[in-house]
Amino acid sequence: MKTDSLPQKSFERNMNHNYMILNQPNFFHEQEEEQDYRVRMLLDNKIEGLLPVSGRTVNGESKYYYEINSLQSMDRVYAKEELDYQQLCTLLQGCIHLYDSLEEYLLDGSQVILKPEYIYLNMDSMEPYFVYFPEYESNARDSFASFIEELLRKVDHTDEQAVMLAYQVYRYTRNTNYVLREITQMMEQTKEDIPPQQQMPYESEDSYRQEAHYDDWDSISYTSSSPVEKQEEPKAENDTANIGKKDLKKAVMCFILTGIAAVLLAGCKVAGLYPLDEKQILYLYGAVSMSVMAGVIFLACYFKKKNRMKEIQELQEDRPLEKHGLVEYPSYYPEERAFEEVHSWEKEPVVQQQYAYGDTICLPQLPDREPYLSGRVNGEDIMIRLDNLPLTIGKMTGRVDYVISDSTVSKIHARIEERNGAIYVEDLNSTNGTLRNGSMIGMNEPVLLQVGDELTIGRVNLRLCA
Repeated sequence: MKTDSLPQKSFERNMNHNYMILNQPNFFHEQEEEQDYRVRMLLDNKIEGLLPVSGRTVNGESKYYYEINSLQSMDRVYAKEELDYQQLCTLLQGCIHLYDSLEEYLLDGSQVILKPEYIYLNMDSMEPYFVYFPEYESNARDSFASFIEELLRKVDHTDEQAVMLAYQVYRYTRNTNYVLREITQMMEQTKEDIPPQQQMPYESEDSYRQEAHYDDWDSISYTSSSPVEKQEEPKAENDTANIGKKDLKKAVMCFILTGIAAVLLAGCKVAGLYPLDEKQILYLYGAVSMSVMAGVIFLACYFKKKNRMKEIQELQEDRPLEKHGLVEYPSYYPEERAFEEVHSWEKEPVVQQQYAYGDTICLPQLPDREPYLSGRVNGEDIMIRLDNLPLTIGKMTGRVDYVISDSTVSKIHARIEERNGAIYVEDLNSTNGTLRNGSMIGMNEPVLLQVGDELTIGRVNLRLCA
């Protein structure tokens, strides 16, 4: 019995093959003579433009296995992306070519499901592949007109060629007696009327995630494992040697100037070259005294900073996080960052508690962090932020939100999304599959991820952290 209702679908992975399964009870049987000729045409031939299909009968229920290796459904691809002129032409040409191929096998288009969730695209060429389901029945003309209406909604309205072609085809298919061949002429005419626009390279709106690091949360930075080269901190020995050098130089300069002034003053008085009255002599003695005081002050600052650095080094021995570079305390003066955190009364006071094994400094309370995925790719640490979901992962630049350059990762491999405050992962028809804690997850079936879970994409291991 033919119906225009969409068939129930499920997904299965078997020996590196991904299948979309459509169920329909009691349609074909194992006896070939009892099969409908359309079923035999479909199963015995490789028809261009259709997804490869095989049929199986299980417990009296017919199952059609459509192979979707490395393909993505149209509704998923254009969920965030818009159709440009070239992609629109590719889809229209694919439809026209499909109907031509069906005529060669004495099949009509009424059994083709022209719905975005049943149309799969090759991500390299964007060539479409369609589902032919013998038990599905629809009006081919109405289905194609509805499909054009779907395309019109997804067209990039900044692309003049795409807009013009989409509206021309849409108006034309409103006529009951339209001919598909005319659409090919429309594409040629649109191409001649408007010179092709130079397309800008596609860049994902969330491409910043590929360099995602937690750099600044409430003035505390966490050094993340990242391929970005980190500037090395000066060694402690060099810090101790360089502390207060400017103050020492200023003190020496003051003493030198004082000595020069004293020599000149004594020379003038002894030789009598320039007689001075009592008032001028008083001014000179005052200037010399101020210079001496300035030198003493700078010298005191120098020794004070030297002692301060020694205190910092003693504190660092009891602060392993800071010692290994895991926590940085921001300060205007790098050499004083730890000292200010402990001794500054203008900032939040830090409580100290005495123990037999030395002083332990209580760290400020850390803010709640967004979850993220961490792992290693090609020997380099990566961190994938999950603060702007959904997020797709794969190796195809321009088509995914986060690119992992690994040969075992599919072009569009997996999708991370949020549902009711929880994080889910979904495999997107990948070749090697996606594992959670060592177990393969189903295709196109969101699976809950919890903090600490290990996610394996190809051979890349990631862990959900927070």
